[in-house]
Amino acid sequence: MWDNEGEPQNLEIEVGEEITGCDFSSMDAKIAFSTKSGNIFSYTLTGTSLQSRDLGDNYGLKWSQNNDILYVLNSDNKPKLLALDGSTFEIIHSTSLLHKSLDFSMEESNGLLSKFYVATDTNHVAIYGTPTYPNGYGLMGSDLDGDNIPDTFDLDDDGDSFLDDWDFNCLNSTICSREPDLQTIRSMVIDINENTLIIEDVYTMSLIDTYIFRNLTRKAIIADDLIGYDETNLIENAFCDNMDKNDYVQKLRSSIELSVGQVTNGTINCEIIDGLLFTQTLDKEQLKFRFKTIFDVSPNVTLPLSVTINQQISVIDSSITHMVENHPILIQQIDTDGALLYTLWWNSDVAENPKLNFTDLEKEESKINSFVKLVEENQLIIGLFLCSSIILLWLIVRWRNLSSVILDDSEFEDSSDDLNEDYEQNYNQQLQVDSEDISIDNSDNLTAHVNDEPIIAEAIPGEQRPIDRRAFTLTDNEEFVEQKDIKRRTGRTQRNAQGPIMSTKRKRLDGKLDIPGEKIISKKTSVKKVVAKKVRKVRSVKKDNQN
Repeated sequence: MWDNEGEPQNLEIEVGEEITGCDFSSMDAKIAFSTKSGNIFSYTLTGTSLQSRDLGDNYGLKWSQNNDILYVLNSDNKPKLLALDGSTFEIIHSTSLLHKSLDFSMEESNGLLSKFYVATDTNHVAIYGTPTYPNGYGLMGSDLDGDNIPDTFDLDDDGDSFLDDWDFNCLNSTICSREPDLQTIRSMVIDINENTLIIEDVYTMSLIDTYIFRNLTRKAIIADDLIGYDETNLIENAFCDNMDKNDYVQKLRSSIELSVGQVTNGTINCEIIDGLLFTQTLDKEQLKFRFKTIFDVSPNVTLPLSVTINQQISVIDSSITHMVENHPILIQQIDTDGALLYTLWWNSDVAENPKLNFTDLEKEESKINSFVKLVEENQLIIGLFLCSSIILLWLIVRWRNLSSVILDDSEFEDSSDDLNEDYEQNYNQQLQVDSEDISIDNSDNLTAHVNDEPIIAEAIPGEQRPIDRRAFTLTDNEEFVEQKDIKRRTGRTQRNAQGPIMSTKRKRLDGKLDIPGEKIISKKTSVKKVVAKKVRKVRSVKKDNQN
């Protein structure tokens, strides 16, 4: 270091890494260094260390001419120009940049930063500063779009982002510069979602400004001629970070009136919706960006609700909107059924302020919802009906079970005995053998005359019910076995010494059939159906040994 006369001061300051920039504060009170690794150091002129801070990649620093403020150009993934307090290195404010930056220079006015220039990596110099009013702003004269610039000075009379000399976007007017294009003018989309009011403020840049912003991106011209995703994010962040959010939200909130309640709080989000993302540099689409603001409604939203906007706000002093057209505004209302309602709102004293009505849409209920609602309204009746049905069903099942229950063993035995006695009595009456009808025709044959009684065929009962079965008794003769499903014919059997005489048809010498017995069994005689079959005893007739 040397003094003003060029005399060496014999002072050395070891930073320990490569220095990329340095500068002296006003009155040469301090000196600051920036290093390649991104560190910032400040020292006294005697070599005493004061402050240090790591700010990432930086490409230079400068002290304010009149204030103890140190400006640092940060150029990492989010390039910014930072203003640091020279004593504490705390960040006072920052300006987000839309591109990568290599070097900068600045201008101050009344101790404040009024403008600075940044060299980009695309052979451009970008100028940042306080917005200036255009030529003719505030003068008297006819003003169609209401931007406070008379039509004689205004290059865009209808405010549709097309210069009057190149405005061909009209349908019904012979002078296209007097009929705005609804696709490119400023628009506000208003919607109600639950207990919030959502307003999307959409701006469109002119074609010239669109090309300028495309050229400022880091790789748009030199590298690939395309706008990448990260490059688009740079512009989005710069638009939102550099604007005065509180000023915008406060002005917008004060311009809204509700029929019931009021809007409170307010959060804002910036987004580029067209003109940059993954498009070529010669793309014809204009750059469009949107400020989406969400307000809380206090108390809760109650439909029907009316929303009135009492003025067209402008924030050209505190945001990028000074470069775009702000008037007129296309009001778009998203109704409760999802339909869009359009209203063109001119910025003039005779224009009526838009009033948006939100009503509760009566939706036709589905069959399922109608059924559920009907059930809820008649819960008592349905409950009584179900209880009655369950009790009635239980009584029917109970009655059927009592009807089919098995009787007690003693009752079962008594009923079996009664059935057996009836059967024996009936059976004996039908099978009585008349001893007087027996005669001996010769010594070899024994003939037994059978009464002309019908044959009793006993039906075997089914096995469906246990009470119809015949009970077993010990009084039956053990030498006979009960055989089921066998039908026998009753009558007296003729026997001789060789055994029983078979009752078959025999042909006589005179040609006639000899049919044993004189009568044919009648099938028409009613036969009493008995429950059980009793085995009968056949009494055999022995041949007399006397001659």
